[in-house]
Amino acid sequence: MDKTWMKDDRRSLQFNLEFNQFLKVALDNARNPNNIPCPCLKCYNNRFGNIQFIKDHIYFNGIMENYTRWKWHGECSYAGRHCLSEGSETVEQIPDLGGNEDVGVLNDEDHEISLDSNEFMQFVEDGDKPLYPGYTKSTKMNGLVQTFNLKAKHGLSDSCNTNILILFHTLLPDGNEVLGSVNLAKKTLSALGMKYEKIDACPNDCILYRDLNVDAKKCPSCNALRWKLAKDRYEKVRVPAKTLWYFPPIPRFRRMFQSTVSAKELTWHVRDRKKDGMMRHPADSPTWKMVDTNWPDFSIEHRNLSLALSSDRFNPYGAGSRKYSCWLVILITYNLPAWLCMKRKYMMLTLLISGPKQPENDIDVYLQPLVDDLKVLWDKIEQVYDSVRGEYFKLKAQASAFDNTVEKDDAPTLLTGEETFARVQGLPKASGKGNAPAPYKGPPENRPCWKKKYVFYDLDYWKFFPVRHNLDVMHIEKNYCDAILGTLNIPGKTKDGVASRLDMVDMGIHIDLKPTASVKRDKLPLASWNLFVDERKIECNSFFHMKGPSRFSSNIRNLVSVNDSKLGNLKSHDCHVIMQLLLPVAIRSVLKKPVRYAIIRFCLFFKAICSKVIDVSILKQMQADLVDTICLLEKFFPPSFFDIMIHLTVHLVREVELCGPVFFRWMYPFERYMKVFKGMVHNQTFLEGCIAECYIVEEAVEFLEERMLPEDATTVGIPKSSRPGLLNGCKRLSAPKIVTANGKLLDIAHLCILQNCEDVQPYFKEHMEFLELSFPYNINHHKWMKNKQNQTFPDWFKNRVANEIIIDDNEVPETIRWLADGPNKKVPTFHGYHVNGVDFNTMEWDSKRSVQNSTIFLVADAMQVASAKDKRPTTMDMDFYGRIQQIWEVDYYKFRDRHLNDPFVLAIHVKQILYIEDPLDAEWSVVVRCPDKDLKGGGGGGDDDDEVAAADDDYYNEDDNIVVKQHPYIPIIMPPVESFDNVVGDEPTSYARPGDEGIWVDK
Repeated sequence: MDKTWMKDDRRSLQFNLEFNQFLKVALDNARNPNNIPCPCLKCYNNRFGNIQFIKDHIYFNGIMENYTRWKWHGECSYAGRHCLSEGSETVEQIPDLGGNEDVGVLNDEDHEISLDSNEFMQFVEDGDKPLYPGYTKSTKMNGLVQTFNLKAKHGLSDSCNTNILILFHTLLPDGNEVLGSVNLAKKTLSALGMKYEKIDACPNDCILYRDLNVDAKKCPSCNALRWKLAKDRYEKVRVPAKTLWYFPPIPRFRRMFQSTVSAKELTWHVRDRKKDGMMRHPADSPTWKMVDTNWPDFSIEHRNLSLALSSDRFNPYGAGSRKYSCWLVILITYNLPAWLCMKRKYMMLTLLISGPKQPENDIDVYLQPLVDDLKVLWDKIEQVYDSVRGEYFKLKAQASAFDNTVEKDDAPTLLTGEETFARVQGLPKASGKGNAPAPYKGPPENRPCWKKKYVFYDLDYWKFFPVRHNLDVMHIEKNYCDAILGTLNIPGKTKDGVASRLDMVDMGIHIDLKPTASVKRDKLPLASWNLFVDERKIECNSFFHMKGPSRFSSNIRNLVSVNDSKLGNLKSHDCHVIMQLLLPVAIRSVLKKPVRYAIIRFCLFFKAICSKVIDVSILKQMQADLVDTICLLEKFFPPSFFDIMIHLTVHLVREVELCGPVFFRWMYPFERYMKVFKGMVHNQTFLEGCIAECYIVEEAVEFLEERMLPEDATTVGIPKSSRPGLLNGCKRLSAPKIVTANGKLLDIAHLCILQNCEDVQPYFKEHMEFLELSFPYNINHHKWMKNKQNQTFPDWFKNRVANEIIIDDNEVPETIRWLADGPNKKVPTFHGYHVNGVDFNTMEWDSKRSVQNSTIFLVADAMQVASAKDKRPTTMDMDFYGRIQQIWEVDYYKFRDRHLNDPFVLAIHVKQILYIEDPLDAEWSVVVRCPDKDLKGGGGGGDDDDEVAAADDDYYNEDDNIVVKQHPYIPIIMPPVESFDNVVGDEPTSYARPGDEGIWVDK
């Protein structure tokens, strides 16, 4: 068979015809159509996949031209000759990376090269060249992508990266293909379509110089000049006064579907999402279902995209520097799994608005290009190539998905989207600061609620969404935390002051709290919401001695000043942790019970609303509990406490009901991304240009990562995944200390490992049957039988396996053989170990550190007896709490397992918790369960998001051959009002606290 076509241009007809014949040979002779060796220049027949996987790799990476005898693809059997024996050579298999399961002979439509793929021909033609003559392990494009990956991961400047490229060019042999500068390298990215547009804008935010105004020299609305003025007041030609950097989303969506990994993840919401009535994802919300019902042509194609927009500003110079505001608009794709939605790789930058002034109410002007593209996406994009299915399809997208449910309660009826649209229909659009309307001077009751018609109403579907803008729970929670801590008389953002006390006197409430005036200072009597000096010290001491696990929060100790009795410099996440976990413990011994419980109820509300799994059936009760809680706060706190932030909490439950869990919409991931963009600025003269150039480099590397980077390479878009395996996802945090284990302790550790090994469970069952035959008189004495099994099983297991492996052609797994032989008596011990995203330390190590990683709990089956004479104990789950004394790495010669000593438990079975000294009794500790780390994966591995303990919340991921675990529902129990309200002795008769203490306020 002629093989000269392997050296032809892959765009040629000859190459395509002969390549399809090769695929037919490979498919006809494959034992498994999903595990065929890939002969591309990257895989070298060492990776396996299906036909579509091989086709994509050959077109992207090229084929091995010296692979002229297709021995791994059945050429000998295809020609009627005998192939090599099955066991002649072995190669390591990897999971299938995508494609249809039913793979047949390719038809003519499959042979057609994608129009999108034609844009890669520049890569194919130029990138297949070896890095230097005679070198076959890497191509020019592989080297380019790897250097760009280093640039993106470590934030290297263009000049630094250029110097590195020049160094490589000098060190490598003559004739190498290393480019001489970053600018030359960036030109190759144009074939990816990863471009951006620079659109000039009016400095007063009136217009963009596009469409009809593309050639205008000044703004037709406010007559402001388009170009900047030099110091001599003359125009700087071609230097715009303000610029919009626009990153078109449509070509980026096309690229997402050209990635086999991303294309498959974009249908996760249909394929793998758990559907049990709980709300874990926006696809579980009634609004997503409403879109499916109202627009069936949209929902019938599962690859159509549901998007969300987020806008925020940041100062690239830093908070303490000059005033400057860059505005970003970021696009989120909700089709993705929960653990990928908010990851950096899939957070798509679409707009970058230059400073120094923020657009404020005129941001609509800058959103117009994005709205135009969203209109196109709603009308369908033709010829989008899906690399998983190997076909073209028509892509649609909509910018949000919210239900059109009309609320009918006793409270005022909320306006639907259509009703709001009718009210703003006659209003003008944003007109800029240079042409702002005159301030309203009429009576207050006639003041209009809206000033403009929002630009997104140009989208046909926007008016049907009752929730067009989501409230940010992150900032609401932070503002409430600051207010409650300040009002409790811990210096900060207090809502209590002379003005608020005088307002209450004017209102005729809490007159006994009237301030006492003096010459220089006013004295405020301590109210029910204020702390005594001793109570402030108790609370601050409680915070000061709190130690959290690694990466749990900031070091709380650094935020507390015990001498001044105040908390300061609280970041948003610090307030999140304090509100939901720490504050209810810190105030256990202060304030009156009704006031304390009202605060705790509000803390529990935030904890419930921020859950990753929402039980829809309890949302109405959650809303009722919130209303009760706010009413309780109104009884004990001043009216000045109840600003707009407290009011906004009333709407949070409704948004969760309509839009899904909070963590898909809060600002934490976006705020972290702001810091990333700030780090991209290497030249403060060209802020936005630095950000744009760094972003497209990172974007290109993320797209090419799965094709051109080594399998173990990591990118910045998604943190490194921990694959299933015994030692994967684990790391030693201290040097080992080798000890000779006590025989009894080692036997207990060995038994613990055997009991938790799934492959050994049949042997346990067989051993129990053996004991029942050997001790028939004790068969009903379950406790005795269990103890007997624990004593005798390791030796019996060793002999049982030894007898099995004597038999020829036995099927005893290698793992069972090593386990049966027992562990090494030389045991490495450690002070710290990292397991599946969690750091574990021993008590000794924790005492010297500012973190608390030694406290753990686990849920385990335990025998429970009614008395010492009970012979039929019951087995049920129980919670066990403890501290880590030692960490052992038990060596079975072939592999190792980790143990947290005293008692022996496997490290992967325990959960990390937090012990806080009880302010009421120092001899006791309050247990706070830490949130699960956001890890994907089961068993011994994890990725970046959802690891939980419940096995019934799993689904199987065929491609990775692992179990992906999803969060279970964990109810938050709210203390009932009846438990503390209107109880004799608890209800304050006066809202002034006893004693002469007060708050002194300088005039």
